[in-house]
Order: sequence, then structure tokens, then C-alpha cells
Amino acid sequence: MLIQFTPVQMKLIKRLRREDRQWPRLRWFVLAMGIVATFLCIAWSWFVYLLIHSEELVPAADRPSLHAMEVFIMFLLCAKSCIWVCFASWCFGKVGMQWHGDVNRMLLLKLLDAQQEQQDLNDNAA
Repeated sequence: MLIQFTPVQMKLIKRLRREDRQWPRLRWFVLAMGIVATFLCIAWSWFVYLLIHSEELVPAADRPSLHAMEVFIMFLLCAKSCIWVCFASWCFGKVGMQWHGDVNRMLLLKLLDAQQEQQDLNDNAA
């Protein structure tokens, strides 16, 4: 039984092959992005910590209360830090789960190669 692919399906197969070829280099890039995101998260968290605890250096009598803008900036920095945590977790999860490649993609490409070899053998025998 010969499988005939449409041009759209052939385009998808080419994309799968390209992704399979590029993954060994891309995994190191994704790992590096996760490490950078972790360092950015630590830096933003440290900056928020400094903003919150810098008032402890000033005596209580001279300490001004927090303004709404300062609280808003701290909220934005905390949100940014949480986004970096999520991104770093995604990077580490993707690299950890697919370090040797996507199993489904590899099996599909091997089946397609075996089908192509069988088709070539049938064409040569005929």
C-alpha cells in the first residue's frame, strides 16, 4: 500500500525534519535562556527586596510612608519576577523532557523513511 502525500503534508514533513535537525543546537539555546531567566528573576527579586527594606535604614520618626506609586512599582517588579520564574520553568521543563528529541516526531519520521524505502524497493522490483 503506497501512501500519497499532499503538498501541505509534504511541507509539514519537511518542517518536522528541519526541527529534528535543529534541536541539538536549539536545546542548548533554550537551556541558556532558562539560566538567564533565572538570573533575571533573582536580580528583580533582589531589587524589590532592596526597595522594601531600604526604609529600615531610616529611623522610624523620619521615615516617610510608602506612596501609591512606590507600591505600584514594587507590584510590577514582583509580577516581572514571577513571569521570569514561569519562563525559566518552561525552558527547563522543555529541555528536561526533550533533551534527546521529541519521541513522537522521531518515530513518525522513522516510519516515513521506512515507508519510503519500501516504496523505492517496490519501484525497483517492478
